[in-house]
Amino acid sequence: MSNKENKGGRWSAFEHEEENTLPLWLQKAGYQTALVGKYLNGYGKDKPPRLSSVSYWANSVGGWFGLGTIPDKRFYVPPGWDLWYAFTKIRYFDYQINDNGSLVDFGHEAADYSTDVLRDRAERYIKDQAGSTKPFFMLIASKVPHGQGDEGEKGAALPAPAYADAFADIKVPKTPAYDEEDVSDKPPKLSRTLRLSPDAKDEIEKSCRAELQSLKSVDDLVGGVVDALKSASKLDNTLIVYTSDNGFAYGDHRLFGKNSVYEAGVDQGAPGDERPLATKRAPSSSIISISSPPSSRLPARSRGSPPTAVP
Repeated sequence: MSNKENKGGRWSAFEHEEENTLPLWLQKAGYQTALVGKYLNGYGKDKPPRLSSVSYWANSVGGWFGLGTIPDKRFYVPPGWDLWYAFTKIRYFDYQINDNGSLVDFGHEAADYSTDVLRDRAERYIKDQAGSTKPFFMLIASKVPHGQGDEGEKGAALPAPAYADAFADIKVPKTPAYDEEDVSDKPPKLSRTLRLSPDAKDEIEKSCRAELQSLKSVDDLVGGVVDALKSASKLDNTLIVYTSDNGFAYGDHRLFGKNSVYEAGVDQGAPGDERPLATKRAPSSSIISISSPPSSRLPARSRGSPPTAVP
C-alpha cells in the first residue's frame, strides 16, 4: 500500500469502506462526532471534468432537478460525521473547506492561515458542547508541517505570519549520520548517493526551520483546544490523543525527506515531557502521545494530526 491510487492508497481506495468506520461506531454508542481539517489524501479531488458549454449547462440544469449528473465530490460528506469541516484543497492559504456540504473558500490574509482557522472551528465546536451531557469525538488534522501544495509537494512548510521569524538560530544537528562521509556499507541505492551540496544543505536548514515555525501554530491549536475544554468543564472527562504518521530525515545518511528506513524516517518526535508546550496545560493523565521513543539525533517534531478529543 502507498499514497498512490494504483497501489491501494488514497481516498478512492477506501471510499467503499465508509459504511463501517469509527465515526459510525461511535454514533451508535451515543457520541457526537466531528472532523476538522484533513481527511484522506485524494478527498474532494474528483471534480467533474471540464465540459463544453452545452454539456456544462445540461449537467447544471440536471443537478437543479435531481437528474443524472456528474457528481462533484467536493460536496460529499462521508457517513457518521455530525460536523464535517474538511479540506477539499489542503493548503496554508487559498484553500477550500467543505462545511457540512457547503464549500467555503479562504484567501491569503493572515486570518486565513488554515491551522488557525481549524483551531477556531474546533474551539467553537467544544463550546457548543458545554451544556450537553452527550459525549463527543473530534478528530483535528492540520496541514502542518507538510510542504506547500495540496500534498506537500511544493517546497517547505509555510508558517503563520506571526511566526515567520521564529527559531532564527535553530540548526539541524550535525551528528555522524549527517551527510555521512562513507556510505559504502549501505544498500546499493544509498551507497551511490552523492554527498550533500551546499545548496542542499541550505535547503535542509530552511525546511527544518520552516516546519518548526509552522508547528508553533499547532501548539496554539492544542492550547486552544485544552483551554476550550476547560471553559466547557469537559477537560477532566476528556482523553486527548496526540499522534503523527512518520518522521523526517534532515541530511541523515545523505537523505532529505520522509521515505527512509532509518531512525530519522520513523521517529515522530518526543513524547512525554517533551510533548507540545500547550498540552502541558492539561493534566498529564489526559494526554496520550502515540509516537516513537525520543531521539537525540533530530529536533522534536511531528508530521500529521493534532489532538483527537473524546470526552
